[in-house]
Amino acid sequence: MSRKNIVLIFFVVLLPSLSVSATGPDYGLILDPRTSLTLEDTLAVQASFGESPYRITGGSPANCSGFVGRYLAALGFTTSFYTADWNQYQPDPDLPIPDLNAYMQLAWFIKADEAVPESIVRKVPVENLLTLEAFPNLQILPGSLIFFETEDSHLDYNQISHVVIFLGYTVTDRQPLFAEFASGMQHGPVLGRTLLQVAIGMYETDASGHFLTEPISVGTATPDHLYAFIVDPIILGQYLGLLSIQDP
Repeated sequence: MSRKNIVLIFFVVLLPSLSVSATGPDYGLILDPRTSLTLEDTLAVQASFGESPYRITGGSPANCSGFVGRYLAALGFTTSFYTADWNQYQPDPDLPIPDLNAYMQLAWFIKADEAVPESIVRKVPVENLLTLEAFPNLQILPGSLIFFETEDSHLDYNQISHVVIFLGYTVTDRQPLFAEFASGMQHGPVLGRTLLQVAIGMYETDASGHFLTEPISVGTATPDHLYAFIVDPIILGQYLGLLSIQDP
């Protein structure tokens, strides 16, 4: 069932240095169709947060994955609360997307990726993503989800810890901006977050300001890198008939 008609347009951009977050109704973004769609839906979800910053209107607990779950619902996906332990979750694309656990959400998309002709999930070392050049070089499109591993997440060592929504690129300096909800955001989700603002909430820096993204040592199970996963729900929504995307 088609909800929106949008035109898929790819912008190749070069990004300069980091700067502070943008403000305003469009956050200074290039309003291509994917960005406009993402901005509309994230603004609607942001408005659904009530007076209590950790509750969404209707009583659902709110966290980064809860915010993303509401965004996915706005895109047309079916979401549902799961009570199973994260390490026992068995993803099934025929079932709703978990809306309150980032690990489960990513597992669902990885499983769904097996059934679609165009890949919707990419895995890159975190250190390779924390540069402004990474977004155009990797052709990351607005509306994508970025899942981050950290060395000591709330789940386990070297595990998924956070997820944000990529809004798009700014008009003035072509830098990527994000929609994010995380612990400490007392007034609900924040739109217009820069890459620096997203990263500094997860990774410490050394004296030169370089982000420390090495995995923690856990014996033979120590991975080579901490990873970020780039997921494109809009492409999946197109394949499933939730979105009608027309090439120009």
